[in-house]
Amino acid sequence: MEIHTVEVDASPTAIIRDGMPLGEFAERLMPIFDRVYSTLDEAEIEQGGHNLLVMRGGPEGDVDIEVGILASGPFTEVGDLVASETPGGEAATAVHWGEYDQLPHVHNAVIDWCDDNGRVREGTRWEIYGHWDDDPTKRRTDVFYLLEP
Repeated sequence: MEIHTVEVDASPTAIIRDGMPLGEFAERLMPIFDRVYSTLDEAEIEQGGHNLLVMRGGPEGDVDIEVGILASGPFTEVGDLVASETPGGEAATAVHWGEYDQLPHVHNAVIDWCDDNGRVREGTRWEIYGHWDDDPTKRRTDVFYLLEP
């Protein structure tokens, strides 16, 4: 797995915020995505990109998350679907092809790379999910860790 740094620009998102213990993450994530998608039509949001998950906090405590989509621009907020943006700045990143349950290994690899290269993680990390494919080997997930300047 190749890990490197990139400069990323903040991008608009349409998200639902939540918080949870890290151990509840797997069971609670998909119902939040379902809420996002059930609200998209009502909010008249044009999807500008892929699904995403932004995380702050953890691993011992609660994780604050933003679950949603990359948006094409401003929109009318509806209920708990609100406007936000992805982090901007220098990030360590890796691409994962495969099952989502393997993503913890990717996160650990990026953390180890940061530690080995003297890079300090700011605490915010996010995943951007490529288009769905029934073949797990064709499922792409980009993992990012925002770095301290």
